[in-house]
Amino acid sequence: MSRGLMVAISVCLLGWIVSAAASGAWVLWARITSFSVLNPPDITWQIESAHTSKPECEAELHKGLDNLRHLMTGVVVQGNTVIVKATRLEMAYFCLPDALDPREPKR
Repeated sequence: MSRGLMVAISVCLLGWIVSAAASGAWVLWARITSFSVLNPPDITWQIESAHTSKPECEAELHKGLDNLRHLMTGVVVQGNTVIVKATRLEMAYFCLPDALDPREPKR
């Protein structure tokens, strides 16, 4: 599955507006993992939204997960992780302070 398709699925499923330009104290991150039989997992991190407080960020995270539980079929929500059964795709969501960047360091 292409990276672009993974990103599109993530955005469509959650309906969250990506707001990378916003500067907030807390950032809602998505870790998108695509599994392949022949290759190691492909992990991509993306910013979903920025918030002025941790409770605001967590509220947005839980709102998105609740929407998935009620609106989608073929999706399993476990904690902060979404598993799309028809694909080999897993999305996990985290609220982190804006000073933390979970992506691997650039070389």
